[in-house]
Amino acid sequence: MTADLDTLSPSAYAPDGELLPAALVGGRAASTDARGAGAFERSRELFDGRVEWLTGDEAASLEHGELEARLEVGARELFCRLYQDHLDLRAGPGASR
Repeated sequence: MTADLDTLSPSAYAPDGELLPAALVGGRAASTDARGAGAFERSRELFDGRVEWLTGDEAASLEHGELEARLEVGARELFCRLYQDHLDLRAGPGASR
């Protein structure tokens, strides 16, 4: 997958090369208001699990192409989780997960 960086909005990306904005990592809530507190917890858990897997023996033993394929699957899962968490946040309290 490639992107034309000239067409991307810099405001949509984390500053300073961060993988996720600081508000989405380290167990902190994505938002400090009551509506968003913890809304992306499942996304953060999935991301942290992917990072943990990458530091483990299984990932280290994979060939580059196989590692890339596994990362692509993980990225799609994370994207779907982020999307669903966002939709749940939009739906408000009591939304099904």
